[in-house]
Amino acid sequence: MRVKSMLILSLIAVVALGLVTAQADPRQLAQGGKGGGDRIGIRGERAFSPGPHWRGRMHCGFYERLGLTKDQKKKMRGLVGAFLNDTRSARTAKMALKDEKRAMIISGKIDPKRLAAIDDEMVKAKAQIMKERLKMKRAGLALLTEEQRDRLGDIMSRKVWKKRHRARHRRGF
Repeated sequence: MRVKSMLILSLIAVVALGLVTAQADPRQLAQGGKGGGDRIGIRGERAFSPGPHWRGRMHCGFYERLGLTKDQKKKMRGLVGAFLNDTRSARTAKMALKDEKRAMIISGKIDPKRLAAIDDEMVKAKAQIMKERLKMKRAGLALLTEEQRDRLGDIMSRKVWKKRHRARHRRGF
């Protein structure tokens, strides 16, 4: 009796999956999933991917609210691209260290000295990334006109901005 119920449940799951796949847009399937087929990785290293599900920092009409010109948008995208290129080795090292630390903790064979060394190396990688990020932000602010900077200040001073910013940048363990 139990085998029959499992067989029926798996048959229903297969049929449901088939229906969902049949309703999907073939262009999205060809691109590898939902929109933005040129994204790299889970979050997408191409920060300004044209896909509809992109979750970059300058999303939701931010450029339009600031009134950026096409040239300014292009330069901003260039700054982000340069930042990603400049920090690629540090980000890769940080991810490798994080994986190594996680593997050590999961295995149960924790070496306190190696753990301390991993933490120190991770702090150095994070510091390098943060320096480059701040440099990118300064360069981005330098691209704005005085009026756009005032508009940015108005946007950032609103309560909604603070609430969204806090929610986006909350860190967990």
